[in-house]
Amino acid sequence: MTSIESVLELCPEPCIVLDGEAKIVHANSKARCYLETDDCAGRKLVEFLHDNEPDVIEDIVAKASGSTMPRPAKLKLGPDISDHAVVIAQRLLPAEPLRIGVRFPDLRQGRFKALTKKVDALNAEVRERHRLQHRLEISLQQNILLMRELQHRVKNNIHVIISLLEQQARRSEDQVFHDLVDTATRRLLAMSRIHELMYRRGEMSQLDGHDLILSLLDSLKSATDSSVSFVEKIDVGWSLTNDQAGPVALIINELITNAIQHATSDEGLQIIVEAGLEDSKIVLSVKDNGPGFQLEERSSESLGLTMVKGLCAQLAASFNVESVNGAQCSVRFKHIAELECPNGESEYIA
Repeated sequence: MTSIESVLELCPEPCIVLDGEAKIVHANSKARCYLETDDCAGRKLVEFLHDNEPDVIEDIVAKASGSTMPRPAKLKLGPDISDHAVVIAQRLLPAEPLRIGVRFPDLRQGRFKALTKKVDALNAEVRERHRLQHRLEISLQQNILLMRELQHRVKNNIHVIISLLEQQARRSEDQVFHDLVDTATRRLLAMSRIHELMYRRGEMSQLDGHDLILSLLDSLKSATDSSVSFVEKIDVGWSLTNDQAGPVALIINELITNAIQHATSDEGLQIIVEAGLEDSKIVLSVKDNGPGFQLEERSSESLGLTMVKGLCAQLAASFNVESVNGAQCSVRFKHIAELECPNGESEYIA
């Protein structure tokens, strides 16, 4: 009798030794009685257990082979549901050949039943958590679809308002009224672009700044005389929150509209639009090659610039106008990045 066999015989429980293929190398007398055979050496353990898949036994061996620490594992040791029990598997020696010792509980004495119940309770809790997570994921997807539908309907309603204004303008010959309708239409279209991007991208908490500015410029260029040229210098890799997107869209619209209405140049009007990140702040700039203007002189008579200053206050942004080789209006405010919280919610940091 080898030393391993001698140690096994001293164990008060059924004990066996497996090799790396889950075959039985040694079994003490209690284990041979438990397995109801004296001829178990060289045979796979799965042959003696009830309805256990081979992968289950092999998984126990694979996990136990990585450490000499004891590892509990659940096996079906009999045909009755009460025969589900926890066995203890551990690697006997760190050196080769691989040998895994497995200790079985004595079901007749009710050993390990408390541990078995605890494992069952934990498994039930895991299943319940998975079920709740699945329900939450479904609810989240439904909410996203509802929000996208809402943004789509808001965008459509804005276009209905624009159509009503244009119909009313066609019935009037007053040029001042036509100009007012045109200005209002531009502002409504700027807001419409935000809602369009939201439902197309499916992103409700923030918008890509690069895509938003380019979309606004496309809308403005389509409604502008071809004699006006645009130069776009829009950086990628920055975003706007929903609270920032509306004011930013209106600011860009007002500054470009102001340049188109008031700036003139013998060489043809050119408008340069820049946007991007600079020192953790978002910088928006609209520059033209016109004669320029002083902010104090223009603000008192321009509703657009009055709106821009009010929108900048809403963003806690600075607004600066320079008149060097044309007018350059710049807006600077904090960039707010979105972070993922451990609980899955979103939070913003400045």
